[in-house]
Order: sequence, then structure tokens, then C-alpha cells
Amino acid sequence: MTKNTTKTDYFTAEHDQTLGDKWTAIFGDTKKFMDKVPTAIKKGNLFFNQTIDKKITYTGLSYSNNSNISILTVVKEEKGKKETSVATICPLMEGINNKIILKETFTWETSDAEGEFAGKTDLNKTINFYDPIYPVDMKNFKINKVQTVSLAGLAYELRELKEQEHTINKGGFYDFQLKEFLKKNPNKTKEDFEAPKIKVSVDSFRMFISFNFACEYQIVGQIEDIKYIDFLGTKMAVLKVNFEHKQDNEFLYCNIYVSEHVLKDYVPKIGDGIEAVIWLTGFFN
Repeated sequence: MTKNTTKTDYFTAEHDQTLGDKWTAIFGDTKKFMDKVPTAIKKGNLFFNQTIDKKITYTGLSYSNNSNISILTVVKEEKGKKETSVATICPLMEGINNKIILKETFTWETSDAEGEFAGKTDLNKTINFYDPIYPVDMKNFKINKVQTVSLAGLAYELRELKEQEHTINKGGFYDFQLKEFLKKNPNKTKEDFEAPKIKVSVDSFRMFISFNFACEYQIVGQIEDIKYIDFLGTKMAVLKVNFEHKQDNEFLYCNIYVSEHVLKDYVPKIGDGIEAVIWLTGFFN
């Protein structure tokens, strides 16, 4: 497995320049995916065609049985060479549009047809996302440009968020609450103080933090809509999730794609809180 350890101000972790675990997250194992590759190449429909410096042309072929998600095969053709080659085969997922301030790019060393973008949201949140049409969007990249990006996440893990209650018995928060209690109750002692409790629920808690690699995140959010699809024989749920607090008029929306083997026995419902590990993708819209 090839990994690049370069980390910059806007990329929040190392770069994993492989896609095998992504296809496993969708189909359950790589063999099911590999069995579909010959058909995807042969029957894929033209999705994009981009020439770079008049020397290299990338052609994207999209193959699917629905409009939400597809296998995108990117074919590379070099001027002066008769043979073409497959530059990458990546998931292409329809997302939800968000305004992102572009900051940085990272081109994969394994293939210059693949890469990632880093940017900032209106709430100053740094996000990294893999771009399935990287050769096309690189033509439109400019630092600090406000760009509409269609964001979609692929779930490696996903479960319902259960309400939790945690008792704080030590630390700065505990010390502050104890001090305030004794100040307001001069006739009482530490033994009279009841340790503070913090509830974790979907109404009060959101999470969007970096996981192992750039573009991977641990998230907590709330399902606002659900669509069920069949993707080449695999059943998937597409969950509309806001990573911010809607009641505070803060938004960062994403479609999260989760396969039945990842869901296991969990049946998602609108209004559920979820915790998940996702791979974030996006393309300019």
C-alpha cells in the first residue's frame, strides 16, 4: 500500500493513495468489485474528457444502474503513444452542494489523474476531499476561490448514536463547577457537591474530526432524509446529514452512502443521530 506522509496546513493528515478499502466498503470485498471492472470499462458512458497541456487526455467513463453512484473509469491517452492505459477506477457519488473556499491541492504520486482538495467552510472548518474528476477540476482551481462543491461521504462504519450521560469527576470543568458551588453555598463542603453530568445526544452534539488519513472523518450528525438504492446488486442507503446545527442556522450538508453490510442490523430513520467513519469526496459544481 502506497502512502505519502506529507502533511500541510490545510491537509489534516497523511494521504492514503489507494482505493481498495473504498470498494470494499461498497461491495463487501474486492472480488465483487473486480468482477464488475471489465463491464464498467466496456459499457461505461462518457462523463468527461480533459486534455492537459496538449499532451495528455483523460477520459472518464461512468457505469451504473442508477444516477446516484457509479464506477468511474479514467482512461489516460498520451500524445504520440498508440496505447491507452487506465489511470484510475474510483467511486463517483452524487453529493450536496456547499460553498467551499479553496486552499490547497494534493496530486497523488501513484496517478496524476487523482488527487485531493483542501478548503475552508463559511464557519472556518477545514475540510479535505477526494475529487473523482480531479483533472477537470484542477483547471478551475484557484487559491481562495469560493467554489460550489458537491460533497458525498462513503461510510466505513456507521451506527445509531445512543444518548449518553457522562459524570465529570475531575479536571478543569469539575474544578470550576466545584468552586462555583462552594461560592454560592458557603455553608456546604466538597462532600455536598454533586459531580456535574454531561449528556451527549443528537440535539446537543456534532462531530467532524480527522480520522487516519486526509479525507477521512469521524462524524456525528442527524439524518434529515433517506433514499434506498441498488448499486449493481448492492443495496445502499443514502443519508442526508448536516454536520452542523440547523437550529443555529449553520450548515455543512453531505450525502452519506452506506452499504447494507456496513449497516448490519441497523435500520436508519429520519431524525436518528448517527456516528460514523466516512471517506469524503467532492467535485466542483
